[in-house]
Amino acid sequence: MECTLSSLSGFCKGVKASLDALDEAIARYGASSLFVYGGIVHNDNVVSSYLEKGVGMVNCAEEVPAGSVVVIRAHGCKKSEMEELRKKCTVIDTTCPLVMMNIKDAADSSSDVLLIGEKGHDEVSSIASYKEGGVALASNYDELLSLAGKKDYTVIVQTTFSEKKWKAIQPLLNSRFPQPRRGICQASAKRRKEIRDLAPSYDTLVVVGDGKSANSRALYEEGLILGKNSVFVSDASELDGKVLADRVFVTSGTSTPRAVVEEVVKVIEGL
Repeated sequence: MECTLSSLSGFCKGVKASLDALDEAIARYGASSLFVYGGIVHNDNVVSSYLEKGVGMVNCAEEVPAGSVVVIRAHGCKKSEMEELRKKCTVIDTTCPLVMMNIKDAADSSSDVLLIGEKGHDEVSSIASYKEGGVALASNYDELLSLAGKKDYTVIVQTTFSEKKWKAIQPLLNSRFPQPRRGICQASAKRRKEIRDLAPSYDTLVVVGDGKSANSRALYEEGLILGKNSVFVSDASELDGKVLADRVFVTSGTSTPRAVVEEVVKVIEGL
């Protein structure tokens, strides 16, 4: 079976920087002395590898003993949680620089903020918490339409927002809020463009990523939009029973280890 691996697969720079910082903290303080606020990235394989080393995982500041060392995940954390952690712990903040830009835009905005993003997503929760009084959130076209005529907003877009939803709302967004804004993460956007550009050359798209990863799901959606046979797996073990046509293109979300992707390719080539 013909199988092509994306040259862009594996970690993006932001994820790699977060994991490098966590590895450095382990070397300095020891794994058993460390806690990570939330999963360091949206990938269970990665999170499990650090749990096996003895790193603790917490979901709120209350769970962290005073005097501990805490690493903040790539998606950031809520302002109130960060403030509490800084009071009682040594904090190593590995929030993705692009997410930090969105947080700063929200915090510094003198007008109301319209956040385009997924309800409940870690990045969205982090950004919203830094705007006094909260934000108006729109996750799809209808929600944006209900807000579009009411007031002027500073518009902020979740870095890993769904490409399918983004395409649906962009015309309305541009007509009502034409001001410049930061868009979807370029690492994610380039992977989506690669899928579109190479579409004529493959029959099946295989996306390797975690189900919680918004940017991984967006790659899978891109294949569906193009009408390709699309498969979503977290690792090679999930390939069993999947229907793969002759020419296969394999890519991954930005929080998927390259080694996991290469193992998927190895298994496909052996079919």
